[in-house]
Amino acid sequence: MVDLKKSNQNSGANKNGEGGDALFCKHSFEGKKILVADDNPQILAIVKEMLENEGFKVVTIDSLEDIFFFIRNIKPDLLILDIMMPHKEGLDGFDICRRIKDDPQHKDLPVILFSSITEGTATTPSKLCTSTGADAYISKPFKASTMIGKVKELLLYSAK
Repeated sequence: MVDLKKSNQNSGANKNGEGGDALFCKHSFEGKKILVADDNPQILAIVKEMLENEGFKVVTIDSLEDIFFFIRNIKPDLLILDIMMPHKEGLDGFDICRRIKDDPQHKDLPVILFSSITEGTATTPSKLCTSTGADAYISKPFKASTMIGKVKELLLYSAK
């Protein structure tokens, strides 16, 4: 499990979990919408709590079946997508990311792929992420400060 209080302290947050890295202190992320897709309810709860503590609005889904419905209707500012999620058409997170990045309406949506697939396996996640157009890859388990930092970095970059 991720210790949110400890992670916030490590990321430069004060004892109440407020603030954060100096790089991001001048930019408000309050109300930015994050869509998180993962089939593990514990991961969804952890990611939701850590991002909501930073002021983000978070919507979680545990299936890829309706991901495009959610993207069209909630219009997230960023998507965090588990790679290894079941889909009735046999698609995975890589396929979904490719479809998002190939769609002119959604190609600019920042996508973070994450998974417990490790580097050095037959399928190297970071190389596959590059080929899918993903903006970042985070391996599980992850530190809250890593996830929060990458989310803020991509939102700052996409706002320019």
